[in-house]
Amino acid sequence: MKEHIFSCTEQELTNGLQAKSVEKPYLAYLTDTGEYNFNQIDYPYASFTQEPGTLSKNIKKKGVTGATFYVSTISGNTVCVSTEDNWITLAPSAISYSGLITFSVSANQTEDTRTGKIIVDFWPSEYHQDDPKDVKMELSVVQAGVIDWTEEPLTLIFKESGTPAVAFNASNTYYYNYNNEGWEETLPSAVTSGDTLAIMCSATTYHYQSTSVNSFAEMPAFEVAGNVMSMLYGEDFLSATGSTIALRYFFRNSKVESAANLYVPELESAAQNMLGAFFAGCTGLTTGPATLPTTSGNYFASQMFSGCTSLTSAPALPATRLSQNCYANMFNGCTSLTSAPALPARGLAVGCYASMFRNCTALTTAPELPAATIGGTTSSNGSYAQMFNGCSSLNSVKCLAENPNTNICYRWLLNVAQTGTFIKKKNVSWSEGESGIPSGWTVQEVE
Repeated sequence: MKEHIFSCTEQELTNGLQAKSVEKPYLAYLTDTGEYNFNQIDYPYASFTQEPGTLSKNIKKKGVTGATFYVSTISGNTVCVSTEDNWITLAPSAISYSGLITFSVSANQTEDTRTGKIIVDFWPSEYHQDDPKDVKMELSVVQAGVIDWTEEPLTLIFKESGTPAVAFNASNTYYYNYNNEGWEETLPSAVTSGDTLAIMCSATTYHYQSTSVNSFAEMPAFEVAGNVMSMLYGEDFLSATGSTIALRYFFRNSKVESAANLYVPELESAAQNMLGAFFAGCTGLTTGPATLPTTSGNYFASQMFSGCTSLTSAPALPATRLSQNCYANMFNGCTSLTSAPALPARGLAVGCYASMFRNCTALTTAPELPAATIGGTTSSNGSYAQMFNGCSSLNSVKCLAENPNTNICYRWLLNVAQTGTFIKKKNVSWSEGESGIPSGWTVQEVE
């Protein structure tokens, strides 16, 4: 696991101490007019390393006066940064050049972004009174570093305790790294909330045992982060440029809660169904990856989030030329989705958007559809076939197509809001009804 350096941009102090910031990868130095003269040369500085589930701080002493420092703690060298109930005394040697002091991360901070305040408590012994909370020196890390998950293997960050279990294809060999303790071919016997589990595999075939078996269905609730290619290329995942093996059904029906830091790289070629049904049926998933690649293959993300009833944040879809059925049924049944990703593509393939937002009952506004030519020829392969069918709250559509007909737009606006606004290109004829412009909607034209 690579080292991630953290820096501080602001300090908040009590007891009259002031802070000055320096543009270096250690805490800003402190100044004080009294006996404790912390300055840029002498102040103990800190280098941070990021490990899954922990924040480690190596505190180096350089000329600090004062016999004793106090810190808050839970046990041993694990320092709690979220409570102030327990205190221990550390002599200068305890914060000298050697040893790591591990800081737990409070529940309201995420393991991946580290954007919340991390409180580190140190104060000289003369300031320690009956109630040390009144006089402690409080160093608040206001801005912290972010893990580059694009360069990390696929990693589960557990949100609850339990017994980890997977149902993978026995033809592949899998390696697991629990809490950054090293790679093993076996899962840990138990995990607790906050633990991490990185996974790699040089795949020779699909990961699922069969189309009816869900690989992560028995895994305790988790967030997922990291580069998906570690499940195809093992330790060589950073050099991957394509894939002949799909990750179809990978997290289907699992307890995954967020994929905000999951990364899918640009690919020169992708297997059919590369991300097909990847999160299908994950009813606790609220956030998808930030973005998907600008290229796609046939059925690339078909059914990717189908049935994800809690999904509120969808990935960006920057691709401008699409492949057959690449986004078909992608968000079918995502009943909490209120905002759709932009769809900039102008080169549409057959079935590329078929049933894409079907039954997204909370969606009110369709993404603008700029393509002049709708792909397909029949009701079963039209690019827009049943695209918004069942979107009962949908009341706004802008479509600039020049070749609409009731086949390639088959039932695309069936069971939408009874009234709404449809913006179309001037002088382009549309049929009225569920396979064209809904009856009762206002029509506007643009050049």
